[in-house]
Amino acid sequence: MWSSGRIPFVAPVDDRAGGTWFGINARGLVAGITNRFMAPRYADRRSRGTVVTDALGYPDVETLHAALSRLDPGSVNAFHLLYADPSGAAGVTWTDGAHLCQERLPSGVHILTERSLGAAEAVPARVTFVRSRWPAPRADGTPDAEALMRLLSHHDEADPLAATCVHVPAFNYGTRSSTVLLVADDPARSQYWAADDSPCRAPFVDRSALLSSL
Repeated sequence: MWSSGRIPFVAPVDDRAGGTWFGINARGLVAGITNRFMAPRYADRRSRGTVVTDALGYPDVETLHAALSRLDPGSVNAFHLLYADPSGAAGVTWTDGAHLCQERLPSGVHILTERSLGAAEAVPARVTFVRSRWPAPRADGTPDAEALMRLLSHHDEADPLAATCVHVPAFNYGTRSSTVLLVADDPARSQYWAADDSPCRAPFVDRSALLSSL
Protein backbone atom coordinates (compact mmCIF):
# COMPACT_ATOMS: atom_id res chain seq x y z
CA MET A 1 0.00 0.00 0.00
CA TRP A 2 1.20 3.49 -0.84
CA SER A 3 0.06 6.88 0.32
CA SER A 4 0.38 10.09 -1.65
CA GLY A 5 -0.08 12.07 1.55
CA ARG A 6 -3.82 12.42 0.96
CA ILE A 7 -5.47 9.09 0.22
CA PRO A 8 -3.85 5.63 0.55
CA PHE A 9 -3.84 3.40 -2.51
CA VAL A 10 -2.74 -0.02 -3.73
CA ALA A 11 -0.61 -0.25 -6.87
CA PRO A 12 2.38 -2.13 -8.32
CA VAL A 13 5.72 -0.31 -8.31
CA ASP A 14 7.90 0.59 -11.27
CA ASP A 15 11.32 -0.20 -9.80
CA ARG A 16 13.15 1.43 -12.68
CA ALA A 17 11.51 4.80 -13.16
CA GLY A 18 9.29 5.18 -10.11
CA GLY A 19 5.55 5.55 -9.97
CA THR A 20 3.12 2.96 -11.26
CA TRP A 21 0.94 2.15 -14.25
CA PHE A 22 -2.29 1.16 -12.49
CA GLY A 23 -3.89 1.41 -9.05
CA ILE A 24 -6.96 1.85 -6.85
CA ASN A 25 -7.28 4.16 -3.87
CA ALA A 26 -9.31 4.02 -0.64
CA ARG A 27 -12.19 5.94 -2.28
CA GLY A 28 -12.46 3.37 -5.09
CA LEU A 29 -10.90 5.65 -7.72
CA VAL A 30 -9.05 3.57 -10.31
CA ALA A 31 -6.44 5.00 -12.70
CA GLY A 32 -4.32 3.37 -15.40
CA ILE A 33 -1.90 4.72 -17.99
CA THR A 34 -0.47 3.79 -21.40
CA ASN A 35 2.21 5.41 -23.48
CA ARG A 36 1.29 6.98 -26.85
CA PHE A 37 2.30 5.34 -30.10
CA MET A 38 5.01 7.15 -32.10
CA ALA A 39 5.18 10.12 -29.73
CA PRO A 40 8.69 11.49 -29.09
CA ARG A 41 10.32 10.64 -25.76
CA TYR A 42 12.36 13.16 -23.77
CA ALA A 43 14.82 11.85 -21.19
CA ASP A 44 14.61 15.00 -19.04
CA ARG A 45 10.87 14.70 -18.34
CA ARG A 46 9.46 13.02 -15.24
CA SER A 47 8.18 9.46 -15.34
CA ARG A 48 4.65 8.90 -16.61
CA GLY A 49 4.19 6.63 -13.61
CA THR A 50 4.12 9.66 -11.33
CA VAL A 51 1.01 10.87 -13.18
CA VAL A 52 -0.78 7.78 -11.86
CA THR A 53 0.46 8.11 -8.27
CA ASP A 54 -0.58 11.77 -8.33
CA ALA A 55 -3.99 10.83 -9.76
CA LEU A 56 -4.63 8.30 -7.01
CA GLY A 57 -4.35 11.07 -4.44
CA TYR A 58 -7.74 12.45 -5.57
CA PRO A 59 -11.10 11.27 -4.18
CA ASP A 60 -13.15 11.02 -7.37
CA VAL A 61 -13.25 11.49 -11.12
CA GLU A 62 -14.70 15.00 -10.93
CA THR A 63 -11.88 16.36 -8.79
CA LEU A 64 -9.17 14.48 -10.67
CA HIS A 65 -10.43 15.55 -14.09
CA ALA A 66 -10.32 19.20 -13.01
CA ALA A 67 -6.84 18.83 -11.54
CA LEU A 68 -5.49 17.18 -14.69
CA SER A 69 -6.74 20.08 -16.79
CA ARG A 70 -3.95 22.12 -15.19
CA LEU A 71 -1.18 19.64 -15.99
CA ASP A 72 1.71 21.02 -18.05
CA PRO A 73 1.96 18.63 -21.05
CA GLY A 74 5.61 19.59 -21.44
CA SER A 75 6.49 18.19 -18.01
CA VAL A 76 5.94 14.52 -18.87
CA ASN A 77 6.18 12.27 -21.91
CA ALA A 78 3.08 11.49 -23.96
CA PHE A 79 0.45 9.32 -22.26
CA HIS A 80 -3.19 8.23 -22.11
CA LEU A 81 -4.67 8.16 -18.58
CA LEU A 82 -8.01 6.44 -17.97
CA TYR A 83 -9.81 6.78 -14.63
CA ALA A 84 -13.14 5.81 -13.06
CA ASP A 85 -14.82 5.74 -9.66
CA PRO A 86 -17.62 3.68 -8.03
CA SER A 87 -20.26 6.28 -8.93
CA GLY A 88 -19.89 5.25 -12.59
CA ALA A 89 -18.07 8.44 -13.55
CA ALA A 90 -15.10 8.00 -15.89
CA GLY A 91 -12.73 10.16 -17.86
CA VAL A 92 -9.58 10.13 -19.95
CA THR A 93 -6.77 12.67 -20.19
CA TRP A 94 -4.05 12.39 -22.81
CA THR A 95 -1.16 14.32 -24.26
CA ASP A 96 1.11 13.97 -27.28
CA GLY A 97 3.88 15.62 -25.26
CA ALA A 98 2.92 19.13 -26.33
CA HIS A 99 -0.89 19.43 -26.09
CA LEU A 100 -3.32 18.26 -23.39
CA CYS A 101 -6.76 16.82 -24.19
CA GLN A 102 -9.58 15.53 -21.99
CA GLU A 103 -12.86 13.70 -22.38
CA ARG A 104 -15.57 12.53 -20.00
CA LEU A 105 -16.73 8.99 -20.75
CA PRO A 106 -20.27 7.57 -20.66
CA SER A 107 -21.16 4.25 -19.05
CA GLY A 108 -20.10 1.19 -21.01
CA VAL A 109 -17.01 -0.70 -22.10
CA HIS A 110 -14.00 1.50 -22.90
CA ILE A 111 -10.79 0.04 -24.34
CA LEU A 112 -7.65 2.13 -24.29
CA THR A 113 -4.36 1.22 -25.97
CA GLU A 114 -1.18 3.09 -26.90
CA ARG A 115 -2.70 3.57 -30.39
CA SER A 116 -6.01 5.09 -29.21
CA LEU A 117 -7.21 8.70 -29.30
CA GLY A 118 -5.75 9.53 -32.69
CA ALA A 119 -2.28 8.07 -32.09
CA ALA A 120 -2.88 5.73 -35.04
CA GLU A 121 -4.98 6.37 -38.13
CA ALA A 122 -7.26 3.34 -37.75
CA VAL A 123 -9.05 1.77 -34.79
CA PRO A 124 -6.45 -0.55 -33.21
CA ALA A 125 -7.01 -4.21 -34.08
CA ARG A 126 -6.68 -5.06 -30.39
CA VAL A 127 -9.68 -2.86 -29.61
CA THR A 128 -11.80 -4.58 -32.26
CA PHE A 129 -10.78 -7.99 -30.94
CA VAL A 130 -11.54 -7.20 -27.29
CA ARG A 131 -14.94 -5.74 -28.14
CA SER A 132 -15.82 -8.88 -30.10
CA ARG A 133 -14.77 -11.17 -27.22
CA TRP A 134 -15.87 -9.15 -24.18
CA PRO A 135 -17.40 -11.76 -21.81
CA ALA A 136 -21.02 -11.65 -20.75
CA PRO A 137 -21.69 -11.29 -17.00
CA ARG A 138 -22.26 -14.36 -14.87
CA ALA A 139 -25.80 -15.50 -14.06
CA ASP A 140 -25.76 -13.36 -10.89
CA GLY A 141 -24.88 -10.25 -12.91
CA THR A 142 -21.26 -10.01 -11.73
CA PRO A 143 -18.34 -9.80 -14.19
CA ASP A 144 -16.75 -13.09 -15.22
CA ALA A 145 -13.20 -12.66 -13.89
CA GLU A 146 -11.96 -15.99 -15.24
CA ALA A 147 -13.18 -15.14 -18.73
CA LEU A 148 -11.40 -11.78 -18.52
CA MET A 149 -8.17 -13.53 -17.54
CA ARG A 150 -8.48 -15.82 -20.56
CA LEU A 151 -9.16 -12.82 -22.79
CA LEU A 152 -6.03 -11.06 -21.52
CA SER A 153 -3.96 -14.15 -22.34
CA HIS A 154 -4.82 -14.20 -26.06
CA HIS A 155 -2.05 -14.36 -28.71
CA ASP A 156 -2.26 -13.54 -32.41
CA GLU A 157 0.55 -15.16 -34.39
CA ALA A 158 -0.38 -13.34 -37.62
CA ASP A 159 -0.51 -9.89 -36.01
CA PRO A 160 1.10 -9.84 -32.54
CA LEU A 161 -0.01 -6.24 -31.95
CA ALA A 162 -3.64 -7.30 -32.33
CA ALA A 163 -3.32 -9.61 -29.33
CA THR A 164 -4.00 -8.79 -25.69
CA CYS A 165 -0.84 -10.69 -24.69
CA VAL A 166 1.74 -9.06 -26.94
CA HIS A 167 5.18 -10.49 -27.80
CA VAL A 168 7.46 -8.64 -30.25
CA PRO A 169 10.95 -9.68 -29.09
CA ALA A 170 12.70 -8.06 -32.04
CA PHE A 171 11.75 -4.68 -30.59
CA ASN A 172 11.93 -5.75 -26.92
CA TYR A 173 8.23 -4.94 -26.78
CA GLY A 174 5.41 -6.83 -25.18
CA THR A 175 3.09 -7.43 -22.25
CA ARG A 176 4.95 -7.13 -18.95
CA SER A 177 2.07 -7.78 -16.54
CA SER A 178 -1.70 -8.16 -16.47
CA THR A 179 -4.44 -7.25 -13.98
CA VAL A 180 -8.13 -7.93 -13.45
CA LEU A 181 -9.80 -5.61 -10.93
CA LEU A 182 -13.49 -5.79 -10.00
CA VAL A 183 -14.42 -2.70 -8.00
CA ALA A 184 -17.10 -2.83 -5.30
CA ASP A 185 -18.75 0.15 -3.59
CA ASP A 186 -16.37 -0.51 -0.71
CA PRO A 187 -12.85 -0.82 -2.17
CA ALA A 188 -11.90 -3.24 0.62
CA ARG A 189 -14.43 -5.70 -0.87
CA SER A 190 -13.11 -5.31 -4.40
CA GLN A 191 -11.37 -8.23 -6.13
CA TYR A 192 -7.89 -7.97 -7.56
CA TRP A 193 -5.89 -10.52 -9.56
CA ALA A 194 -2.44 -9.87 -11.01
CA ALA A 195 0.05 -11.71 -13.21
CA ASP A 196 3.55 -10.40 -12.61
CA ASP A 197 4.70 -11.26 -16.13
CA SER A 198 2.83 -11.78 -19.39
CA PRO A 199 -0.17 -13.96 -18.48
CA CYS A 200 0.96 -16.76 -20.80
CA ARG A 201 4.04 -17.18 -18.58
CA ALA A 202 2.80 -16.18 -15.12
CA PRO A 203 -0.48 -17.19 -13.48
CA PHE A 204 -3.00 -14.70 -12.21
CA VAL A 205 -2.69 -14.57 -8.41
CA ASP A 206 -5.48 -13.37 -6.14
CA ARG A 207 -4.17 -10.22 -4.46
CA SER A 208 -7.53 -9.08 -3.10
CA ALA A 209 -6.19 -9.19 0.48
CA LEU A 210 -4.08 -6.12 -0.34
CA LEU A 211 -7.27 -4.10 -0.70
CA SER A 212 -8.41 -4.90 2.84
CA SER A 213 -5.82 -2.38 4.06
CA LEU A 214 -7.78 0.36 2.32
